[in-house]
Amino acid sequence: MSRNKKNVRASLTDRLSIEKMINALQGSECQFEVSLTNYTTSIKFAETGEKYLKTFRSRKCFSAYQKIKKDVKRYLVPDVEEAQVRYFNHDITRDIFVEKAMQIDIKKAYATVLYNEGYIETSTYEYMNFISKQDRLAAVGMLASVKNYFYYEGGKISEHILEQNPLRGFFFYCVKKVEEIMNVCKMEAHGDYLLTWVDAIYIKYNEKLCSEIRRILLYNGFNCEVTVLDNFSCVMDRSKIQVTMHTEQKKKSFFIPHNQNVQVNQLVSFIISSNKEIV
Repeated sequence: MSRNKKNVRASLTDRLSIEKMINALQGSECQFEVSLTNYTTSIKFAETGEKYLKTFRSRKCFSAYQKIKKDVKRYLVPDVEEAQVRYFNHDITRDIFVEKAMQIDIKKAYATVLYNEGYIETSTYEYMNFISKQDRLAAVGMLASVKNYFYYEGGKISEHILEQNPLRGFFFYCVKKVEEIMNVCKMEAHGDYLLTWVDAIYIKYNEKLCSEIRRILLYNGFNCEVTVLDNFSCVMDRSKIQVTMHTEQKKKSFFIPHNQNVQVNQLVSFIISSNKEIV
């Protein structure tokens, strides 16, 4: 099957719509290809195709990634695998409600790790400080990008290629360093500790403890910001914990654990399970 670039139209959509299109193309037994990345799903057929985006990213995001990649390629990739890192931590065994809590959030956590360790230049770090938080996170996350390519002929998968970014060790190194400093803060918090979520630690309202955690973070080269929270709760069910809190601006809620690539993983599973026979 020819893998030359084709005209592709981009749009936002949901997983079920993508699955329906794949089913329809399989039924027609035409040649087509499906590519899945952390941020996009592309379906290419004939001389055209569709690209479905989770979210739109600005040019600044991709520019930041190119700057990061150029800088880190000068160094050996850290020997850190995805299985060695955790994005959250907690000791929750039952539902929790705290009338007043505190969130201590590392600012520009992963970018700061890359800079403090000397992996990126000052100009790159300053550029990353200039772009939005979501673009900054996505730019660093591209270091760990995964691409799945499925090529179809006669309604069946003729080839499956998995590509992982060879620089992914840099991203997992960032996660590991943030996890390590968060664990130090957790030990300092003792009984006032609530949970850790990526680059933020949540504690019961305690100004003295907050000051000590801030000191620990600053000593290790991290700037942080503190948010006072009201009505902090953790509600457990079989597979996850729903965390809810209120700030002066809005209500915030998220789930632990939360697999950020759940849509990609579900699509990969769907594609493989819907293929009755590998040619």
